[in-house]
Amino acid sequence: MRRGVVLSGHRGVEAEYPENTLISFRAAAEQGYEMVELDLGVTKDRRIVVIHDDVINRVARNLDGSRLPDEPIHVDALTYRELRGYDFGIAHGERFKGEPIALFSDVLNLMREHHMGIEVDHKLFHFSPDLRAQVYSMVRSSGVPVHMSLATAEEITEIRDCLPDAQIICNGVTDEPTLARFSALAGKERFWVALPVDFERASWAPRSWFATAENAALVRRYAKLFIWAVKDRASFDAAVDAFAPVGCETSGEIKPEVNDLSPVNKEKAGTNGAVKPRVALFGDSIRRSGYGKRVGELLSDDFDVFQPDENGCYIKNLLLRIPAWRCDAGKCDIVHFNAGLWDIASNLGDGKPFSTVEEYCTNVVRAARLFQGFSKKVIFATTTPVENVFPEAANEQIAAYNAAVVPELQKIGVLIDDLNAVVLPNLGEYIRPDDHLHLTAAGAEACAAAVAASIRETAKTLSQQSQQ
Repeated sequence: MRRGVVLSGHRGVEAEYPENTLISFRAAAEQGYEMVELDLGVTKDRRIVVIHDDVINRVARNLDGSRLPDEPIHVDALTYRELRGYDFGIAHGERFKGEPIALFSDVLNLMREHHMGIEVDHKLFHFSPDLRAQVYSMVRSSGVPVHMSLATAEEITEIRDCLPDAQIICNGVTDEPTLARFSALAGKERFWVALPVDFERASWAPRSWFATAENAALVRRYAKLFIWAVKDRASFDAAVDAFAPVGCETSGEIKPEVNDLSPVNKEKAGTNGAVKPRVALFGDSIRRSGYGKRVGELLSDDFDVFQPDENGCYIKNLLLRIPAWRCDAGKCDIVHFNAGLWDIASNLGDGKPFSTVEEYCTNVVRAARLFQGFSKKVIFATTTPVENVFPEAANEQIAAYNAAVVPELQKIGVLIDDLNAVVLPNLGEYIRPDDHLHLTAAGAEACAAAVAASIRETAKTLSQQSQQ
């Protein structure tokens, strides 16, 4: 998917594959979905498995393919080993025979491998506190981006405290007082509201939940809008145009490629009707008030450029913003980012940099890996120099931080845009004399030209690779 509509595969690609199974989640990855919705259960021996119902009768069969007895067989009454004695694929078709129940840990590994996110159903809050803590620990350790489906202010507070990077989704919240309260608790940048579209597909839901022009506009004031119960391509295109959602959940009828040609994207297409490559620029004020705007102008004819208005500041702050930026940017061809001056500076009054070299390298690499999760290629811009009136951010320190982080990024396939080398020989011309730190108009122009050139060269390489 290229556009800013995040597609989530409900229980994988349940329209075509056995729901909540590894083969279904793998199909979602292969088809290009950005995340999958899933449900969690717990076994008698406290293993976290992926299954919607409290009983296995609907989705499982005996190993010989025969139906299970009518008497309910509860997930929590069986150990994981006992659950392996059932077939969770053949009920969907003979070709899926032998598919076992999925462990949550295996799904997290698969998602990490494919740089995908997960959407965890609200059923999690039926778990005991200690089991929820186990799930939170697994998610944190995996590094997989997560959306948590919640219903109450207490649940939002728990997720905010236990999974600070998580996005929060609430179903059917359309009254303004609740929207305002939940948005304040979660933070608008990480708060989503899910509204169904098709009544036949969600006939159980209260009427007030369903998306209308009025409640969609209200939701967007406080949250990101997420739609579900969308039955076909025509419904998707109509809903995107009518409600401007950020995300959409589908059972598999809506494929990621529909975003490239949907009506909402036509104005972004080039003159030949093809969708332009999607580029996202992230970083601190060197990007925001320096080269960013000019890069957008230089690339506008051939690229669809996204960049948030926020200043990323410290790399730790930038990391916290990535989940929200990912949702706003959608799937990208190229991500270009910078971070460094805030980390190298001593702003705490103790004479020490905000981040040590080791902390800086670890967090920049982590950010790059997250960006790789929604782009084909990541480019990092080295930290630009300052006029040497800043003992707390002297150019020798900047050079040391750049020298440390560049090889670590190159190890994971990140390209380097050496803006430090662009600015350093021209400090008097490229650095503002009033603050000795930010770029002059000439400096912004020079850096923008370098950034645009690196993006064009990277896009050319990606195009050549796709044609091989």
